Amino acid sequence: MDKTELKELTQKDEVLMYMKKYGSISTIEASNKLYIADLQSVIRMIKKERDIATRWVYKKNKFGRPCRFKRYYFAKTDNMPWWKRVRFFM
Repeated sequence: MDKTELKELTQKDEVLMYMKKYGSISTIEASNKLYIADLQSVIRMIKKERDIATRWVYKKNKFGRPCRFKRYYFAKTDNMPWWKRVRFFM
């Protein structure tokens, strides 16, 4: 296989593949697993082509303090409830 056949994945491609596999993504997952520092920017690019929904997730951090973060997932495309489509990590 030569270099013309290899396509470098963009951050947008990586986020889309991750979301298809796991159902959703958060900023910390994008940072730790995909090495993407600015997920919001990538999500804005994706929103031009696909419906992306957000949901605030409330958890406690490692020090026991409450915190919140956004989780991005594909907007409802079928009759399956969101909680069955979204896998939560943390």
